[in-house]
Amino acid sequence: MQAQEFRPARWSPSFFGHDGCHPPTLNAARDGLQCRQLSSTGFGDVFYEMPVHSPYWVRRYNVAVTNARAITQPPHPVDIKLRRVALEWFKRFATKTDFPRLVAVLGKPENGIITKKRRKDILFAFLVHKSATGNFDQLTKHLEHPLIQEHFPFGISDHFERTDWPKVPFEYQRPANHLVHLLIDEIRAAKRTQRFERAAEMTYLFYRRTHVPRLVDDHVMPILNENVELFHTMRQNSEKIFAGREFAAEWRETAASLLRQYDKLMLLDGILNGDARLSKTVVDRRFGVASYYIGQLKKYTKEH
Repeated sequence: MQAQEFRPARWSPSFFGHDGCHPPTLNAARDGLQCRQLSSTGFGDVFYEMPVHSPYWVRRYNVAVTNARAITQPPHPVDIKLRRVALEWFKRFATKTDFPRLVAVLGKPENGIITKKRRKDILFAFLVHKSATGNFDQLTKHLEHPLIQEHFPFGISDHFERTDWPKVPFEYQRPANHLVHLLIDEIRAAKRTQRFERAAEMTYLFYRRTHVPRLVDDHVMPILNENVELFHTMRQNSEKIFAGREFAAEWRETAASLLRQYDKLMLLDGILNGDARLSKTVVDRRFGVASYYIGQLKKYTKEH
């Protein structure tokens, strides 16, 4: 038996309302012609086939949007088609995708496809889902992305306080009560591992440089105090090592160990204080430590 040719499944044109390329408007002839122009120039797969997650499809969708804007101006019936395609993509892939692809499909407000409010809600839900499912590491290199800064200048917690949990085209995981509990869980996990980088980065996403809730302060302050005390104990123990040439072979590692502990203090302090959040600037007398001393430790790690 001869094998049948595989043909990708297509959406029904009614998915777009009416017959797909003939929206019921007073300018239906013109609108239909412009729609057929887009379809006939190679974008039928975007308009009538099921969206897929691949970077290739995302690029195709963006080119289709660009071409639509070249021959039409919003609002236009073709925007409805492109919007429904995008929302279907979010429904299928928003919780699985990466940040660059999500941003690419969100597009720009001036394109007239996704409204600014909907963009903000979708981005918020995506960020919360990644944070709640143990995939926060996928976000860390994007924390300074202009889209996050534009929509959440005071952190995503501020958006939550104003809107609660927004409705979006996809189901996303979130804490049972308040957004802050995601951060508290991360801080507790960091206390066990003594690795506070991710907790500090999550604090920055949630609150940017604003004050954290008292609940965060109550969890972090005892950890900070314990680690400040540990630093000074380590410093005292290191004095005899740095005092004699016979221990010169241990200088570099001893200095590096002290610097790692000091970095930990900076991370913890940054969780509590917005001005110091994720800052690598050494402040004189911070934690009772002179900036000159930190500078000397850095020299030991380079010279010995």
